[in-house]
Amino acid sequence: MYALDFHNQENNNIFLDLGTNGEIVAGNKHQMFATSSAAGPAFEGGGIECGGASINGAIYKIDDDLNIYTINNETPSCICGTGLISIISYLRRHDLINELGRFNDGSKRFDLCDNIYLTNQDIQNFLLAKAAIQTTLTIMLEKYENIEHVYISGGFGNKLNLDDLVTLNIISPEIKDKVIIKKNT
Repeated sequence: MYALDFHNQENNNIFLDLGTNGEIVAGNKHQMFATSSAAGPAFEGGGIECGGASINGAIYKIDDDLNIYTINNETPSCICGTGLISIISYLRRHDLINELGRFNDGSKRFDLCDNIYLTNQDIQNFLLAKAAIQTTLTIMLEKYENIEHVYISGGFGNKLNLDDLVTLNIISPEIKDKVIIKKNT
């Protein structure tokens, strides 16, 4: 909070740290409310069959042409948290999974490249983490009106794609323009 000068802000802001625990703080220099939600390790690549930390070779993004982007352009080694969000967002945008995270064609997994794939269970683990964060954020947005900024932090650094968060309804379109992604604060 100190790094963002949160305690000196006159207007209402929200700080959201995505990780195993989703810490959220809302308020301004006059009053702040903090809470945490047990998001689980999915945002950090944990609990995902081919998941891993944000290391060299970790898939952090795919685009609509299924091009794979890895940290430091290394050979794909795992799927990190931003990669998980990117892949699930791709699957949703292209109607390959339904709103419950099940593959529409009955598949059990989505193959990305040699030995790296995403399973139905991986998507379910992500949805549990998403639900925890989304619920907590919704409560904060109901408590605090006229939000100026929503700061998102965590081990994501600057690899997180805001449009993917909107596609997956972690961030609503109404607050998208207020979001500022910060490096690991």
